Amino acid sequence: MATPAVPPATAAVQRKNQRQQDQTDALHQSAGLEENISFIRRLSYHHDFGHEADRNIEASLAAIISRKNDPHLYLGVVGEFSSGKSTLLNALMRDDLLRTDVLQATTSVVTWMQYGEEIDFSVETANGTVQQFRKHQTPHWAPFKDFFKKLSHNTQKEFLRAFIHAATAEEAVASELRSVTIYHPSEAFRRGCMLCDIPGANSENPRHVKVAAHALRERCDAALVVIPADIPVSESLLRFLREHLAEIAHRCVYVVTKLDLIRKERERPALLKTIKARLTAGLGIQDVQLVACAPRVFLDDAINGVKQPHVSDEQQEVFVQQFADAQEYIWRSMEANREFIQVERQSILMSRLLAFLHQQLLDLEKTYKQPYERLLKNPIQDLAVFVARVRPEYVDEFLRRTSGVKPMINKHVYAARDLLLKHVSQVCKTKIHNSKELKVYINESFHADFKKHQERLVAKLAPIFNEMWADAQALIKAFECTFKNKKEYRRFETLDKMIQIPDNTSGLKDLIDSTALSCADTTNDNWFGRLIDWLFLSFEDEKQKALQKINASTSAMFDKIFEAVDTFADQHISAASASIHETIDQYVVQYDSLVKDMIARDEMKKAELERNRRQVQGDQLELERRQAQQEAWRQSMRARATPREEQQS
Repeated sequence: MATPAVPPATAAVQRKNQRQQDQTDALHQSAGLEENISFIRRLSYHHDFGHEADRNIEASLAAIISRKNDPHLYLGVVGEFSSGKSTLLNALMRDDLLRTDVLQATTSVVTWMQYGEEIDFSVETANGTVQQFRKHQTPHWAPFKDFFKKLSHNTQKEFLRAFIHAATAEEAVASELRSVTIYHPSEAFRRGCMLCDIPGANSENPRHVKVAAHALRERCDAALVVIPADIPVSESLLRFLREHLAEIAHRCVYVVTKLDLIRKERERPALLKTIKARLTAGLGIQDVQLVACAPRVFLDDAINGVKQPHVSDEQQEVFVQQFADAQEYIWRSMEANREFIQVERQSILMSRLLAFLHQQLLDLEKTYKQPYERLLKNPIQDLAVFVARVRPEYVDEFLRRTSGVKPMINKHVYAARDLLLKHVSQVCKTKIHNSKELKVYINESFHADFKKHQERLVAKLAPIFNEMWADAQALIKAFECTFKNKKEYRRFETLDKMIQIPDNTSGLKDLIDSTALSCADTTNDNWFGRLIDWLFLSFEDEKQKALQKINASTSAMFDKIFEAVDTFADQHISAASASIHETIDQYVVQYDSLVKDMIARDEMKKAELERNRRQVQGDQLELERRQAQQEAWRQSMRARATPREEQQS
């Protein structure tokens, strides 16, 4: 069976739709949105930004994709208090739904207007719940809906208008809502435009400013900026536009309202020229889309069938036609640039997401950079190297502390000798009166006196050696403190090595005893007898000769004792030094392999951190390139926008 021929009109529509689709696809491709989405997903996969950031990224991607698939055009309606904003919206809908009081701000909540088969409204509460009056069955509205069904069409409309006024203009009600949506069968909304009435730009209510800024930033593709003719572009309006509409200011249509208040027609062109110049200078846009009208005159004529008293019949007709022309211009301008506006909006959302990711990468780089620099600044020192460096310090300190040991030994040994000789001399002078007594003293009592002075010498020398070993133990403890205070070694327990301090008292006593015994005993009776036999001297001479002999032999003995104790000191100093050396070396034996593992682990960590950091830096550069690419694309789109019809004069 032959395929039925497509009617020419239908084919033409199909070709037009295909051209539009091709144009949209080309715009998307030139903006690089799909490629950027893929890049962001790869970036999010490779980097751990954290749960909250990942959720924001996914929400932003969803918003971009949703915007691509949504054919509607979202237009904010921006204006200051008493600028005629609500009146303009009522005129565009050809219905008096929004409150237009002169003495108070009339918009307290974000109010969306879109196409509906019949007038209806829905409210979105603070928790995100949406309830539509005609569609949803809710306990709160059930009594009203039963009553509502019994009303006539006009009365139903008045009933809905009262609800809408309360929800959008009463602060007590509006503060509990996130947004209100009005459904209306206006032809204006059939074109796919959704209008958003936001609280006044110069509102002093912080909540109004916050919700207005959020709606413009997160939802609106472009805006209708309402400028009353009697307040031609206030500085406060310019500040608001620069702060909240800078990204889309060139896509906005600037609507001058209340034109009927400019009584002299010849002043109107100059006024519009002034407004356009102020917008150009204040917002930095060259091609300002400016239209002028008198919505109140149109509204009264079209809906209420009344005329403003200050407007003549001829002027009434002019203003009515002028508003119809302005409205048609607005819709045609938006329709002609729909694809540009929608794709540009996606590009703006993409740029924000790229900027957010760039900040996330900056924060992520810090998480890599800071521990890397800490590892670089405070590396774990090889334990063997550390010990080799500090060990000589403790050994040298020990040798410094013991440098006075030998002089003290010398002092005490010869002081003991001198005391002994002084004692012997005193004994000889006071207690020995004949040769027999001299012989008895030399053979018996002298040895007892020597023993007493030997014990006294040992009592003087032993503390010196004990203190020397205590110093060695203290230095080992000092090393253990140094070891424990090293941050990288804190995980290790100190070995708490204790030096075995020898019994220096017994050692010194045995040493001095053996040294004394090894010396030739020049004070025995053999040499005394020979001295008496060979020398026939007087007793005093005998005693003097005996003292000289005792002095000589005792001095020789103490010289030997000093040499022995000096050698004994060298041995103990060497042994204590070796104990310090060996104890410190035990830390290398105990922990060196663990420290080497720690060093290897830190080196691996540093390498990993540096790799991650370089990856992040590379991704930052790529993000910066893509941000610049998006900005350049939007700049090029301004020049490529579809030519607009001649604006009103």
